[in-house]
Amino acid sequence: MPRGAAFAEAFSNNTCILDGGEYLSLAGFNVSDASTWTIGLGNNTLAGTLGAARFCVDVGGDVMNMSAWARLGIDNGTRVIDLPASAAIVAMLAAAVGLN
Repeated sequence: MPRGAAFAEAFSNNTCILDGGEYLSLAGFNVSDASTWTIGLGNNTLAGTLGAARFCVDVGGDVMNMSAWARLGIDNGTRVIDLPASAAIVAMLAAAVGLN
């Protein structure tokens, strides 16, 4: 997220385990008009099979791959990793809810 920016809501610091497809679908936003952005995005981790090639973002009908999305600088720090093994996913969940 842009430093010091104030947003009504944010989607940041999440770990998302997805089977590819859309990472985000944002209606009412325009990638070329920063004034339409009312949500803060950044520092998310996307885990899935086949890496970044499987993810896309739909912003107001403009569908782009993760490389194109990253170049916009709207969702800084978000990264794509390979899908962890099941045991690693369970350990991540346990740590997130304080079961360690």
